[in-house]
Order: sequence, then C-alpha cells, then structure tokens
Amino acid sequence: MRFDIWVRWELDTIRQFMKVLLPYIENLAKDAATESNTGLHSDGSLSKHEIFLGTRRIVLNAVLYELNSLIEYCLLALVSRTLSPTKRFTSGAMGEFRSVLVNAVEREYGIQLLTLPGYQLVDELREAVNSLKHRGGLDLAEPDSMGIPVLTHAEVSQQKAESYLEAVQDFLLSLWEIVAPRQPLTGNDS
Repeated sequence: MRFDIWVRWELDTIRQFMKVLLPYIENLAKDAATESNTGLHSDGSLSKHEIFLGTRRIVLNAVLYELNSLIEYCLLALVSRTLSPTKRFTSGAMGEFRSVLVNAVEREYGIQLLTLPGYQLVDELREAVNSLKHRGGLDLAEPDSMGIPVLTHAEVSQQKAESYLEAVQDFLLSLWEIVAPRQPLTGNDS
C-alpha cells in the first residue's frame, strides 16, 4: 500500500474512533450527572459521572498516543528505507530515539522537518504524550514571569486532539510529497 494512502487510512480510523466514542461517552456522563450523584460516594468509590469523565480522558489519551505512534512509525519507515535490508526494522533500528530518526530523515532527504506544515503541533504532541506517559500529564516545570517553576498539565481535549490529528495529516502528507519522487514507500519494497 502506498504511504500516503496508508496514512489517510490510519487517520480516518482515528477520526472514526473519536466520532463514535466521544459523543457516546458524553451522553453517558450527562445521563449519570442527572442522577445528582456526582463525585465520590460515601464509600470512596467514584460516581458513574466521574467514571465516564475518566473514560473520556482515556479515549483522548489513546488518540494522542496513536497519533504520536504513527509519526514515529513513519519516521522509522523512512529511515529504514535508507538501511540495508538486513538492518531494516531490527530491534536496534526500532529502538532509536525520535531525535535520531528526525536527524536521519533530514540528512537522507535534505530537508528540515520543522519547516513542514503541522510540525510545531506534531512536536507539541510528542511532548504532550511524553508528559502523559512519564509524568502523569504534568509538563516539565517552566518558570513563570517571576522565575518560579510552575507545573502545568498536558492539554487533553477533543478540540486539541482534533488539531493534533490535522497537524499530523498535514505533516505526514507534506513529507510524503518530498519523499515520494525519490523513493517509493509501498509495502512491496525490499
């Protein structure tokens, strides 16, 4: 399958996941909130409303993880095309840091990824996913105007997830336009 078609298929699947699940969960949360039983129960368990809000967060986190994984897989695929067949998709190649993959793609194809449409949000997505994965959603402490470090949370909202999805599409399809004339990226390559 051609790279650009595969990317669109992956992104359409993620869009459908959000389109189906988020309204369903929102309705469940609204119905549960009408029971006037929100927050914690006296035994410390969560109300249905809180459970559905937590479920919504997990769905949105999953979207961010999938988008970030797609970016990393695509970068790995581009780098792997430059390796000998015996080194493609080996554990060593697959374990490379994203920065190594970015540098290799930039070097091999003579481009700067940060100039491509969507890159800024793609990089923000990477930081948000790392924040969710490693720091419970906390971003690295940034100093405020007085120099005092302030912890912030990664933004996980439906609107932000949709903006990341569009940025990933813009970025990957722009990358494809640069790479495609130089090297076909189909599943049949050896």
